[in-house]
This record gives sequence, C-alpha cells and structure tokens, in this order.
Amino acid sequence: MALNFDTAESNRGELKAKVTGSALEEIYDVQQAKIDSIMNQEQFAVLKTIRSKMEAAYKSKDDAKIKAIQELSSQFKDLQNQQQNERRFFMIQYAKDHPESAVAPWILGFQFSEGRMSKEEMKTIYPIFKGDAKHTAMFKYYEKTYNDIFKNLGVGSTAPNFTLIDVNGKEVSLKDVQAKYKLVDFWASWCVPCRASFPHLKELYKTYGKDGFEIVGIGTADSEEKWRKAIEEDKTPWMHLNDTGADHQWG
Repeated sequence: MALNFDTAESNRGELKAKVTGSALEEIYDVQQAKIDSIMNQEQFAVLKTIRSKMEAAYKSKDDAKIKAIQELSSQFKDLQNQQQNERRFFMIQYAKDHPESAVAPWILGFQFSEGRMSKEEMKTIYPIFKGDAKHTAMFKYYEKTYNDIFKNLGVGSTAPNFTLIDVNGKEVSLKDVQAKYKLVDFWASWCVPCRASFPHLKELYKTYGKDGFEIVGIGTADSEEKWRKAIEEDKTPWMHLNDTGADHQWG
C-alpha cells in the first residue's frame, strides 16, 4: 500500500493522501469520502467560502485583506470547532473499530499529535494498533511522536539537535543558533492555524528579540517552492529551516 501526500491539491490545514497499488485503495477511498461528506455538510458551507477567500488573500499578498479574512474567520470559531470535532470523532472511531487494518493509521492521519490530542488520549490510542497497522509508515510517525513526547522530549528534557537547510541553502544546526531562548515552530504553507499564529509570533519576536529570544521556523510536509512563497507572503522575519527529508522526521 503506497500513499503520497499531494499538497498541490490540498486545502490549507487538510493534507490529502493518494492511495495507489493496493486492494485497500477502495477501502481508503470509501472512508475518505465519508470524511469529505462530514466536511461538506450544508451547515459548514460558510467555512468553505472563508477558506477560498483566505487562499485569495494570501495570494494577493495584501496585508489588509489577510487581516480582514482572519478576523472574519475568528467569528466562526465555534462552527469550525464543531466541524473539526465531527471529523475527528469519525477518524478516531475508525481506528478503534479497525485496529489491525493498514488503512486505519492513514484515516486517523495527523490527528495523532500533541496539538490535536491530549496526552491521555494519545496514551489510549497508541496501543490499540496491531498487525498490519503497525507496519505502515504513518504508524512509524506515531511511534516517533509518542516516544518524543513521553520518552525523549518530556518537560525538562534537552531538545535533540538537528541540522536542516535555511533559505540561503546553508546547513544550520539548532545547537549553533545563538539565543538565550529558542522557540522551534513547526509549520507548513497549507496549515491555516500555523500561519494564523504568525501575527502573534511577530509581536513576541518584536518584543523579546532584543533580549535573546529567537524563533526557528521548521517547514515540513511541503515543497520548497511553497515553503519559500509562504515565507515571502507572511513576511516572517525569523530564521527558517526546511525539513526536506522524505519522512519529515523533525515535523
């Protein structure tokens, strides 16, 4: 079973996977169609319109338009949460009902992350996978995520060093970033919440940058072209590194 992420055809914040070369393809497609039907319910139509306007605003590079659509989007937070909760419930329930299926980790996708699940939820979900599910690339990502949170990167632990490429094509290691405080921010051009947080990060950077505070942005699960374009559009002044590895091991 092979899955490839297609950021070109994905909406911001919703990474689609193309499944090929397997009898499981039909199963995946059926379940993905169910997820799409949740997202496309009539009650959520306004959110689709907002996403389209947000895409147009970012493409225009007009700060006023971007700010306006972000403010409009914030007015529909409750509806956005309802939509995401319904989608999330379906994904988690499918994994619980089909713990041995190689399709299950791909349906759950990146819901298994510290930003989208509580640690208690992660502790509950992680051990349910069995058999073929544990041999998928997505489960390997879960395994690394779980170990990083509960074993390698607990509170008080030292962040592991890594070396990635910056916007000038130069290798940069985290340990060599000269700063008293370092905020490592993982993001992608298609991630709405990631980019919506940038105005706040800009304020932090402006306020504390002179006191030894540095932000290190890590672009992940993205093409270099889209990564560079987003940096230019958002005018983020801090250091940016790109995780170009096939497994995106740092994000």
